[in-house]
Amino acid sequence: MEDKHPEDWFQPQLHLLTRRIVAVDVLSPYWRTGREFLQLRHAGMSIAGGSPPWEVTARIVAPCIRAIQALKQNGHQHIATCINVSWDWVSHRHNVEDAISALHASGSPPYNIVVRIDDDVKLADPSQTARNLQKLKRYGLSVEIDAFAPVIHGTEHLRHMPIDSARIDESLFEKYKGDVRGSVILESFIEMLHKLGIQVTVEGVSTGDDLKLACRLKADIAQGSFIATPMHLDRLTSSLNTRNRLTVADALRP
Repeated sequence: MEDKHPEDWFQPQLHLLTRRIVAVDVLSPYWRTGREFLQLRHAGMSIAGGSPPWEVTARIVAPCIRAIQALKQNGHQHIATCINVSWDWVSHRHNVEDAISALHASGSPPYNIVVRIDDDVKLADPSQTARNLQKLKRYGLSVEIDAFAPVIHGTEHLRHMPIDSARIDESLFEKYKGDVRGSVILESFIEMLHKLGIQVTVEGVSTGDDLKLACRLKADIAQGSFIATPMHLDRLTSSLNTRNRLTVADALRP
């Protein structure tokens, strides 16, 4: 039988104004078999059901804590990382309290942690969810919508939830980036989010042209293989320690 086990991977995010790495995304494949990756997705979303809620929360928070501790040990305490959750997870008060307790016990600074919420379902209990988000924000965490799309429930989440940032999904960026009208649509999404005081990350930046487009669209942060591919935590810290920013800087020049 082949040995299969889940692993956490991390992908740096580039601030387009300062051209510095300001955050790392926490990713996880469903499973790894030898060198073959079946699928890579945000860590926390691939945790199977059936476990006690506190155990699920502990597994969701653990990669974030490991990343924060490793980054701090290597002098990168200014770099943020994330906890990936669902709207259903946020709607349960005990999940939020368990996460805060785990972060507090680890000594992780809350201002460096983003609660990233998968935005693919309609909220079942908006009032309770909003209260729980406010509790997370009072602790010092920020809140981000992942895979933002301007569908009915997506705009309702923006309207009623205390959101700090949003991500333009890789599939949405890829779909609209190839023509003038599509770029106008992307730009209008980003402009709307900025008017709401929401910072915008563009995913799927795989070429220098993609990076230039993200700048023209006035996104705040970019993520993708052109900036850095997903990597293990030890390689991440090594890469940040020795990073050569010339390639990215050159790509941004007119």
